[in-house]
Amino acid sequence: MRFKVLVTIVLLVIGAYVAFWFYLASQVEEKTLEAIANLQGSGVGVFYDDLEVEGFPYKIVLKSSSLKVSYGGPELAGRTVSIAFPEVAVVAQPWKLTHGVMVADYADLVVSENEEAVFRLAADHIKSSLILDIEERRPQRLSVVMDKMQWGYGPARPQERLSEARDVQIHVRRPIGESPDTDQLDMPVVGEMALRAKDIMAYEIPVGIFGKKADTVMVHAAVHGSRLPEFTPAGLAPWRDEGGTVTLQTLRIDSGKLDLTLKGDMSLDQEFRPLGAFSAEITGVEHIIEVLSGLSAFQKEPGDEILDDLKDMVEERRNGNDEMIKVLSLSIALQNGLLFVGPIPVYELSPVIR
Repeated sequence: MRFKVLVTIVLLVIGAYVAFWFYLASQVEEKTLEAIANLQGSGVGVFYDDLEVEGFPYKIVLKSSSLKVSYGGPELAGRTVSIAFPEVAVVAQPWKLTHGVMVADYADLVVSENEEAVFRLAADHIKSSLILDIEERRPQRLSVVMDKMQWGYGPARPQERLSEARDVQIHVRRPIGESPDTDQLDMPVVGEMALRAKDIMAYEIPVGIFGKKADTVMVHAAVHGSRLPEFTPAGLAPWRDEGGTVTLQTLRIDSGKLDLTLKGDMSLDQEFRPLGAFSAEITGVEHIIEVLSGLSAFQKEPGDEILDDLKDMVEERRNGNDEMIKVLSLSIALQNGLLFVGPIPVYELSPVIR
């Protein structure tokens, strides 16, 4: 008798779980289609060949093929951003649907203007983790890991050189509670971003400044304000006016030729141009002076004078191995629409948004 009762209970539990799983699967599919319809209604293009839910009995797996999402809202000033996945899957546990993991072998991101590409990015072997705040119904943490990332500008060209980075990690989070590192004079931290990448070859940077490639790039930044602003003029203006800032806690570039560390704070001026102050420390100064000396811009005024000033600013100090090294310490300011290295204006700044 007891055995029959036990078998009956086990069968009831299994049957209840099966019913629970298929109910959840139908809800996931229904809510996904509803979210797609809402996005399409708000001007976001969502296109795909198929959409299915699988993974029984331990997982909920939402799979789609030929997925493409595009957006060209007014805040993008006539540009359109689109991202395409040949195949993509989102995996979650039935008992924890607030945490999803996205897996894709490949993805393409394109920024275009007048139907012509102005920026292209391709990523291989992507894994992404997203944790949702169920009470506020918004993302709490997002992590993206890619084996390789390549990018270029303008339409694709035969045999073009693409900038690239490997082992890319990007982490974005909204802090839970008050940040212990926040100074009492600062506004609360409303968002943080960390990035790490290896073997970076960026052709946007003059060839040779960091040697053939940078071994490692690390970035850690925090956004201060009463709330995380939308990236539109209407969203950024009140954030700026109330004293919102971006703190660059660390930007570090290590290579065999030159190492750079940068820290500072930044906001926006009334024309949405960067406004801030940073301190930079560079080792491997001999290499950068050698590279700049070979550029035509630094062989005539005012470039040759800037180069002489840089040489005069180099100082010697001991590193952690008790070795004497040459270090260049610089103050960098962003003000009046110009980038200043020390007292010297070297670059004109454009608005981050129009």
